[in-house]
Amino acid sequence: MNVFIGSGRVSNMRLARNGEILRFLLVVNEGDEKSRNEVPCMIFNPSPEIKGLLTKEPVIELQGRVRSYSFEIAGEKATRTEIIVNPKSLRDLDS
Repeated sequence: MNVFIGSGRVSNMRLARNGEILRFLLVVNEGDEKSRNEVPCMIFNPSPEIKGLLTKEPVIELQGRVRSYSFEIAGEKATRTEIIVNPKSLRDLDS
């Protein structure tokens, strides 16, 4: 299993499937603004505490497993990679 451990600012948070899935981007800067990376993340069945924390768009640290999959859009093959976050690993670095 591939594991991701990272930290960055939460951005673009949204709920899907009636609140069962929380999706967000983890914005990771590697030294300067030119090295900005956005890592797509998701949490299944997020607690109200996690929703409240991520709504503030804090700087967090997290751990999760890497998931990659392929699909077709208009006849073209596309690949997506995202992090399935372990909710117990979330740590608010702003506080």
